[in-house]
Amino acid sequence: YSYRFNAGIEGMCAYSNTTAYFVEITCRYNKNSIFSDTDLFIFPVYFGIKYYLNHFLDKDLDVKFYTGAGAGYYFVYFRKKSILFYDAERIEEKEGEYSRNYHGYGIKVISGIEWYIDKQGNIGLEIDFDITRVGNAKTGGLGNIGGLSIKMLIAFPI
Repeated sequence: YSYRFNAGIEGMCAYSNTTAYFVEITCRYNKNSIFSDTDLFIFPVYFGIKYYLNHFLDKDLDVKFYTGAGAGYYFVYFRKKSILFYDAERIEEKEGEYSRNYHGYGIKVISGIEWYIDKQGNIGLEIDFDITRVGNAKTGGLGNIGGLSIKMLIAFPI
């Protein structure tokens, strides 16, 4: 088995008819069957801009198409419940808990569509691709923990 749980919140501020700034805060929890004793909690914070493409299309559409990009900071908590010990002749697994905090940065490219339900809100679908570097080569790290994501968005005006 393998699963990933994501939950997040995004705030947007329109700059013009075609652009909007966004702040996105997410919590991710990753678990898989290969490393069942390993937990990975990821907390990225992204700042970016969305560019709406509807001025190239028919103005009477009830949907908005957009593309955009963002830059972010990552806080990662890694926990493993058993530890492998190596020496010259054998590998031994011992019970114990190892945990470590990592920090990193990332960039993402997004593309999406929003459907307006009424003045009370809208729904959307977004695809994003992020490249993330967590940790460093000298002290160890997790490398690229980014990837491709598909999100469903539900928006309410405040």
